[in-house]
Order: sequence, then C-alpha cells, then structure tokens
Amino acid sequence: MAQYLYDLFWTDSFWLPQGYTWQSLQRRSDPPPTVFKACLADLKYSFACALVLFTIRHLLDRLLYRPLGCWLGLTDPAVYQPRTQEDRRLEMAFQNGKRSGKSVDYQALSRSIDRSEVFVSNWFRVRRNRDRSSQLTKFTESAWQISFYSVSFLYGVAILWNKPYLWSTIEIWRGWPEHHVTSDVYWYYMVELGFYWTALVTVFSDTKRKDFKEMLLHHCITIVLMVFSWSLNFTRIGALILALHDAVDPLFHLAKIGSYTKLRWLSDPSFVTFMTVWFVTRLILYPFRIVLTALTELESECGISPALRGLQACLLVLQALHVIWSYFIVKVAFRVVFKGNRQDSRSDSEESTEECSETVKANGDSTVDSKAKST
Repeated sequence: MAQYLYDLFWTDSFWLPQGYTWQSLQRRSDPPPTVFKACLADLKYSFACALVLFTIRHLLDRLLYRPLGCWLGLTDPAVYQPRTQEDRRLEMAFQNGKRSGKSVDYQALSRSIDRSEVFVSNWFRVRRNRDRSSQLTKFTESAWQISFYSVSFLYGVAILWNKPYLWSTIEIWRGWPEHHVTSDVYWYYMVELGFYWTALVTVFSDTKRKDFKEMLLHHCITIVLMVFSWSLNFTRIGALILALHDAVDPLFHLAKIGSYTKLRWLSDPSFVTFMTVWFVTRLILYPFRIVLTALTELESECGISPALRGLQACLLVLQALHVIWSYFIVKVAFRVVFKGNRQDSRSDSEESTEECSETVKANGDSTVDSKAKST
C-alpha cells in the first residue's frame, strides 16, 4: 500500500508535461557536453548551509550587532523583578497565563489582592509591554537581514549577469529539461534555501509583527518554490526570483535601523530608495516578467502538468503578498509625509508604558517600572 501511494505521488503525468518522464531529468555525463541537472537529493546540502548560517548569525549577534547597537545608544530593558508580595502574586498569574496560553481572570485576581479590576488589567498591560522586543533586539535582527541579503543580492547579480535568461524570458524555458546547472547557481540555491530554512524557524522567536501570518506563508511558499523548481530543473526562474526579491531587503532594514537609532540622514534616503526599488521589482518586474512568462511561455516551450499549474499558483500567491505589503508601505509613507509618524505599520500595536502607568497609579500605586519605553 505504501509503495502504491509512493508511486502514485511521483507519477510522471502529475509532475511532468506530456512526453517527459523522471528519466528525462536524470543526470548524464556522456561528453560532449556534460550536463549537470538539478536533483532532489542535492537539497540535503541546504540543511548544512542552514546550520552554518544559524551559527554565523548568533556569532555576529554577540560579537558585532549588539555591541554596535549599544554603541549607537540602544539598550535592552532591565529584567522585571517583583518588589512586593502583591507584585509577586500578579507576576505568578502573568507567568502562569503565558505558560498555559489561557486568559487571566482579572475579576478573581483583583478580589484576591483587594485591588480594582482596572488596576489589575492595567498592571498586565504594562507588564506585557516590558516583554516586547527591545529596539536593540530589533536592531540586531535587521542587521542580520542586511548582512545576508546584501551579500546574496550582489552574488546573485554577479552570477546571473552573463546568463542569457536574465535578458530574455524565453531562455528561461528553452531547451528544458537539458538545462546545465553551473556550480555558481548550485551554491546560490543551496545557501538561499538554507537561509529560508533558518528563517522558517526564527520567525517564531524574532519580533512578532502584524504580518506574522503573511511572513510565515511567504517563507513556506518560497521554500516550496525552491524545492519544486530544483526538483524539476527549473533553476533559471528560481534564481531570477531570488535575485529580484533580495534587491529590496537590505534597503528596507537599513531604513528600519535608521529609525531605531533616530538617524534621519540614514532612514529617510533608505526608505525612499526602498520604496522605489520595491515598486519596480515587486509590482513591475516580478508580475510582468516572471509571472507573465510562467503563465504564457512555460506552456508553449515545455508543456504543462498539474504540478506546473501549482507552480503558477504559488507565483500568483507570492504576488498577492506583494500587494498586501505594498499597502503597508503606502501606509508608512502616508504617516511620514502627512503625520510625521515613522512607525512601521507592520509593528504590533503597543500602548505606551508611561500612559498605562499613569492609569495604574490613578487606581493605586504599582511597583511596575514605568520607565520602560514602548518599542
């Protein structure tokens, strides 16, 4: 039964266009010339790359990013320490709620400590604000994104510059499946896929934002597209998508770092440049070059299959995410131009701790540190 399901899943007619079999994608070494085709088994090296990148990130975080952030005036908030019996009981309820994932019964808790329900509610709001990611943590996350995406984008442009399919979309498909995967594209794929493996894990520990679900979906679709395109030797379109997407990320995170450190001379030009590059790459080049060729020239040059229809669908979903993020970008630009508010509209909404503290004090003294700044 298991073998039947396995054979059914890998059936030629589902994955490959009519007239092709999995044998068509097998590597051959008969000269001349030697054609090195992508193979699913190669992707095991992406996990090794993920481990290396994960290690590099943590080393850079400890040795470079955090010291640099501190030098620029960013700090982590002090660890909260309960000072009274009342605070200890509230802290215990707070930690229990975090572990269990259940909401705290403010009414019962207020009766147990002889305080108003409003007081308890505001105490929890202030306490939650203290657990949010600090500006220093956000700085280190953006610094890593800048480091990786800058290197990967420059490398991608360097290796693709002399490739015919960079300039002519028909060359993306022409001659498939006899596409030779050069060593530079091979390692470009492995390292990029390794990065997205790590991103799929760290997205749960990095700063949570309003677009968390969209970002998680983006990582999943990117991995599916990379694995899919590699397995079927459609590496040309995969490499182009990677280079196109990597172009905007360094500028985006550079603008965020300028915002965290209050360096207007850095944040403003970076954000304007980012917006320009974003709309050119994500709303012009990607839909009208990448998506369009996948919807038209793919079928005329290679044929079509149910799996390739799935590939087209993934590209369209990715474009939908681009439109959603464009909405967030326009919101930020509107706030900057008309309201002077430079907050990333994707950031979790957070009530000012000072404002909460004043509300708490209006209902009785609290020992929660009111000096914690909202991020």
